[in-house]
Amino acid sequence: MYRSMAEKQDIRENAMAGGTPARLRGLAANGNSISPTLEEVASAMPVATMEEKGMASAGQGRVEYSIVGEGSVDIPLPYYGIFLFVSEELNGSSLLFHLAYYKKDFKAVIDSSNIVGNLFNIEQLKDGSKTIRVTNLRSSVQRFSINRL
Repeated sequence: MYRSMAEKQDIRENAMAGGTPARLRGLAANGNSISPTLEEVASAMPVATMEEKGMASAGQGRVEYSIVGEGSVDIPLPYYGIFLFVSEELNGSSLLFHLAYYKKDFKAVIDSSNIVGNLFNIEQLKDGSKTIRVTNLRSSVQRFSINRL
């Protein structure tokens, strides 16, 4: 039986099933065969915005934190904007906060579970800073996540 080179290549690749590919195989717009790395493909993808689909940029993914006892953690955020704060200890209770250039403009926009002042204090460190300080007001371990909207 006659097998083409492409069929032989497919058989060899099928035998490697289950591994993590270092390179992908595809066709360029001009029809030429290409074999980019995963990093090259990711860097060529557009960043997701409110208007367009794409990959998440820094600050859009879920970042988890925990504070032991009545301690605090300083969290540098990559951008100003609206963030979702979710307490893992209060069954997913959440709040929205607004981080802007001026410290006086930092505020919890929606806090229906009364997280601020009850479970945590959240504050911007100084004018122009994108770093917030989250302080645990309880003696138990508190876990939470922050997502940029």
